[in-house]
Amino acid sequence: INASDITKEALWNAVETARDETSLSAKGTNNDPIIFIGKLGADIKASKVQKLKITLKVPEDTEAQLLFTTKEDTKWSESKGKKFVSTSDDYAEYIIDTGALAGWSGNLNQIRIDPVNKKDVEFSFKSLEFLSRPGEPSKTITIDGKAFDVDFAPTVNEAGDIFLAF
Repeated sequence: INASDITKEALWNAVETARDETSLSAKGTNNDPIIFIGKLGADIKASKVQKLKITLKVPEDTEAQLLFTTKEDTKWSESKGKKFVSTSDDYAEYIIDTGALAGWSGNLNQIRIDPVNKKDVEFSFKSLEFLSRPGEPSKTITIDGKAFDVDFAPTVNEAGDIFLAF
């Protein structure tokens, strides 16, 4: 989800101050400005999302928060969220480990980012990314219709050629 996907109506308790192709900047009008990402539109299974990556610019040492609802539990709750503290005055990527979030199950419905917790503080949003759980590598390859077990991990040389030992 990129800044261009966020409408003015999705900014709650904040007023947009600038926008370009890659970012959205706003200023909080009270102590709880919100970037609301509602009705995700697709069935996103929480079990398939290992981490969330938020690219955000807020003043250093500012507390931010991510909250979510699922189709099975549509109520907003502090228990279904994660607080984090900004590490820079510039854009930074914040990784949220979803495995540690209470209630992270079922189908995701809505996400909310509270980028700052003070009035009149400026913030900028670039993106929210859903990082999937890596699949288990196959231990079997098929060549000309015959299956072979792979005993060693593949090796890649400088030219990009992949070598498989089996």
